[in-house]
Amino acid sequence: MNRHYFRPRGRSLAVGLLLAGRLAWGQAAGQGRVIDRIVAVVEGVDDGRVITWSDLTFEAAIALVQRGAMQAATVPLDDQALRTALDFAIAQRLLIAEADKVGAFQPDEAELDAAVRAFEAKFDSAAAFQRFLRKFDADLGALREVLRRTLRAERVLDSRVRLRAQVTEADVRRYYDEHQRELNGTYDVVRQSLRDKLLRDKYAALVAAEVQRLKKAGDVRMVAPPTAPGEESSP
Repeated sequence: MNRHYFRPRGRSLAVGLLLAGRLAWGQAAGQGRVIDRIVAVVEGVDDGRVITWSDLTFEAAIALVQRGAMQAATVPLDDQALRTALDFAIAQRLLIAEADKVGAFQPDEAELDAAVRAFEAKFDSAAAFQRFLRKFDADLGALREVLRRTLRAERVLDSRVRLRAQVTEADVRRYYDEHQRELNGTYDVVRQSLRDKLLRDKYAALVAAEVQRLKKAGDVRMVAPPTAPGEESSP
């Protein structure tokens, strides 16, 4: 299987998680003893069909840490952030279900090993990494499983939006002409950075739209709001 996938730098489900909703820290995570509960059930999916509150918080924290939002390693997300994360958790499982139909986009052990090492390298020390795992009552096996699903979902998603995210020279030139007063430098100087920005923005918008489409099309049963057990959902 060809593993040389196009993976735009900084573009993924995790980017969608950062961009699609306002994320806030430290407002709504449960205080004291946490009793897990089911948040949603994605019907017709074998891999991660049931999403619990602990699944959701762990997966959201992993996605945010991968994008450099290290606060997620130690500070709880608020209800709005968890609702955004739930959209992406559902979309991820629906994407994987489609990949399962054709047996595609399965990362091998070497890729998973590399993904685990890259994630651990985000932390200042091995002790900080271990504290992160303990915070979510998780081990390397649980982390590896989340990263496996993430890799598969990102590859399926990329195969869907990559071609539509292309940016033409005319797009770049038009943006430059419309924002020339705000830009420092001639067109030739800023051309590549503008192309990168437009590609990044277009890719993120397509990802967010695909996530919403999947959520509407999928057979999803919402069991409870994505808030900490015992907490009221934010209005």
